[in-house]
Amino acid sequence: MNLYLVRHAEAADKEVDPERKLTEAGQQEAERLAKLMASLQLTATEIWHSPKPRAAQTAAPIASALGLTNACLVRDALLPDDPVKPIAKFLKDLRQDVILVGHDPFLTRLASKLVCGRAGASLVDLDKPSVLHLTRGSDGEWRIVQLLSTSRLRACLPELSASASVNP
Repeated sequence: MNLYLVRHAEAADKEVDPERKLTEAGQQEAERLAKLMASLQLTATEIWHSPKPRAAQTAAPIASALGLTNACLVRDALLPDDPVKPIAKFLKDLRQDVILVGHDPFLTRLASKLVCGRAGASLVDLDKPSVLHLTRGSDGEWRIVQLLSTSRLRACLPELSASASVNP
């Protein structure tokens, strides 16, 4: 099974937009991220995202690029401070490849829980946006396959470098 943990693109500050929707630069990042993910020929069958607008706005272009528009689903258990144990337990028995679009610290804690067995292990640092590809082997153990962080995304998509609004 493949699991893709996607941290949302750049969102507005809470003082500017209490709902923290994506900025214009964030929308462009999400579109570029979607193109990159489509080029990887992922085999995911569903995209799950948190109910926060910034996660939904990041998930939408990914769903469109991968032809999963009807398989883009809101999941309540993916909020920034939600406990990771319930979703980790659910993923243990899942057989289909899935993309989760959400927030930190949730995604970092989930990756640590899956790979190390401890949510507090601080295994990775996920930029906005980034994709962490995990795979579960036949032994049931999770492994990191690849991390596409903002700096790696810039290398793959040079037009990101031209965007002054993207934080390193």
